[in-house]
Amino acid sequence: AVIHTASVFRKCADMETELVRPNLLLAEQMVCACAAYGARLVFSSSMAAVRGAGQTPLRESYSAADWNTVSRRDGPGFEPYQFSKAESERRAWELTRRLGGEMVSLCPSMIFGPPRGGCRGFSVDMVQAWLDGESPVQSRLAVDVRDCAQAHVNAATLPSAAGQRYITSCEARVP
Repeated sequence: AVIHTASVFRKCADMETELVRPNLLLAEQMVCACAAYGARLVFSSSMAAVRGAGQTPLRESYSAADWNTVSRRDGPGFEPYQFSKAESERRAWELTRRLGGEMVSLCPSMIFGPPRGGCRGFSVDMVQAWLDGESPVQSRLAVDVRDCAQAHVNAATLPSAAGQRYITSCEARVP
């Protein structure tokens, strides 16, 4: 199995050129490479692919059947990121089916956890800004990085995971 974990996730001067297009292209390249070698693709998607801002779930709560249908590629703030995650996952599933490949997608919410080896990602910087009083504390759906990593291992190794889409998140906002 190949575990895809890379997507552009940062503020960019040109969200279309620096974020949306690269995320879509990477998804397509990963599917093609995995299909060519007969490898299962574990596709790291996002809750952003499941729901957009203000979007209500199809049922009582969000499930793998829900898709973000409201985010725009040219929308404000991080809406282009949300669009890119939903569209790249849609394209990955379509291409996987067309090429006869095997894929599992995971849709984590905001990933938090202890930083490794001094490497600080977006979520660590966001929490640090909260602690330093530089930004208001925001309520988030969250998943622990260690749980998210285990979900990726399970998606790569469990035969029953093939062709499935999983949400990896808590059910209530924290804090």
